[in-house]
Amino acid sequence: MELSKNDSKMLQGLSVLAMVCLHLFDRDYRGLFAPILFVEGVPLSFYLGQLSDFCVFGFAFLSGYAHMVQYGQAGYYQRRLKGLLSVFCSYWLILIVFSMVGIAIGQGDYMPGSLKKFILNGLTLENSYNGAWWYMFTYAVLVLGSPILLKWVKRSHPIVVLSIGFAIYCLAYYVRFKLG
Repeated sequence: MELSKNDSKMLQGLSVLAMVCLHLFDRDYRGLFAPILFVEGVPLSFYLGQLSDFCVFGFAFLSGYAHMVQYGQAGYYQRRLKGLLSVFCSYWLILIVFSMVGIAIGQGDYMPGSLKKFILNGLTLENSYNGAWWYMFTYAVLVLGSPILLKWVKRSHPIVVLSIGFAIYCLAYYVRFKLG
């Protein structure tokens, strides 16, 4: 079974809604909103936020699926590199604009901070300005390594691929929630 473009758009929309729910409700609600329903003293909306934590996985799956569908087509890697450069140009523009805003409002010691800090954030080796930018480095590594990774996936048995993927997911979960 293959996903159509329409299916992919619907899954992207669901992932966007999940991201909104995650960022709205997976937090301390006091002073922000007044929940009506509670389960053992915890707002039901918090559980909705917790369930919505699949949003990054949803986008990653769709991106990986698109890579797999396009893999082997003429100019695949060149298009991926152009797309990656386009994403990074937008990222760098945002980084520069907000660094100038930081300086303008007297927060230049935080953003851009030192030249080293600015360069490391620009190369996505650090995400001290915005924690949500962690995904930029991961995405760049996956795009740059996609020919090797996709070649391996095509040659491997699906059970092996799923097992290794699940192991990586569990390791990432452990690092995120147990090691901080």
